[in-house]
Amino acid sequence: MRRSFEMIINEMVSGEKADIGPWNQTAARASKSFHEKLPEYQPTPLRSLAHQAKRLGLGGIFVKDESWRFGLDSFKALGASFAMHVVAEERKGKGPCTFVTATDGNHGRAVAWMARKLGQKAVVYMPTGSSQRRLAHILAEGAEASITEKTMTAPFAWRLQERGSGDGF
Repeated sequence: MRRSFEMIINEMVSGEKADIGPWNQTAARASKSFHEKLPEYQPTPLRSLAHQAKRLGLGGIFVKDESWRFGLDSFKALGASFAMHVVAEERKGKGPCTFVTATDGNHGRAVAWMARKLGQKAVVYMPTGSSQRRLAHILAEGAEASITEKTMTAPFAWRLQERGSGDGF
C-alpha cells in the first residue's frame, strides 16, 4: 500500500528577516562560518534509509547523521559551541568566564569541549543516575564535573544558589 504525506512549509521561519528569536539567516550563516573554521569540522553526511522508504512506498528517506559531530558523538556541539563562541566574543577583554550547565551527558560534553577550545572553564552538574562513562567523557574534555544527588530539574538552580551570585555566574 502506498502512503502519502504532506509537507508544510513554515512561512514564519523562511527568508532573511524571519523572526525566530535570536536566529535568522544572518545568524545561521555566521554559525556555519564559525563551525567551518574549526579543524574538526566536516559536512554532515546524509544516510539513505532505502529499506524504510521502500516499505513506506516512498522514493527515498534520508537522515542527517550527526552522531560523529566533532568527534563528540552528538549533534549538541553545534548549538553549544556557537552560543559559547558568541558569549566569548562579547566578553573579550573582560577576563575569563565560566560556562555552567546541568545535563546528563551530551550537552555537557559539548560545553566542556568548547570551553577547552576557547581557553575557558566549564562546570557540568549531572543528575543522579547519570552514566559514569558520560561523566568520564566530560572530565576528559577538561571540565569540572560531578554527578549530584539531585534530579535533572534541580541541579543547576541548586548549585547556583549554593555558590551565590558572586562567582561570576
